[in-house]
Amino acid sequence: MTDDAVPPLIDSARVLHYAIVDAAVRPAPKGKIFANGDEAGAVPRLAIVRNHDGGGG
Repeated sequence: MTDDAVPPLIDSARVLHYAIVDAAVRPAPKGKIFANGDEAGAVPRLAIVRNHDGGGG
């Protein structure tokens, strides 16, 4: 898989939407990204996934 290839699964959750975040993407002024309850800050990739049980990822 190349660096820009979209993975079909992440940690056994199906990828629904995937974005590569580069200098052309500006964060929303009030938007924040959290991972495991902690603010993640800037990220190079963003994925919206669905777990096998149907819940959000």
